[in-house]
Amino acid sequence: CSSDLVGGLRDERPLAAERRAVARPVTRGRSSQVWDVWIRDAEERLVAQGSVRLLCIAQDQQLG
Repeated sequence: CSSDLVGGLRDERPLAAERRAVARPVTRGRSSQVWDVWIRDAEERLVAQGSVRLLCIAQDQQLG
């Protein structure tokens, strides 16, 4: 997992302000996925971006 804060939140952009997240799959394999994510404010300014790796296992599958 990695992330970058692009712009700090200022008084004119309170925490409760509208945000929109968009995620795009980079790779989607049988057992793992990598997604890139962008978060923008109501004016479409980039606030944060990051990527996440997901491990996909069956409910009855054991790790290790």
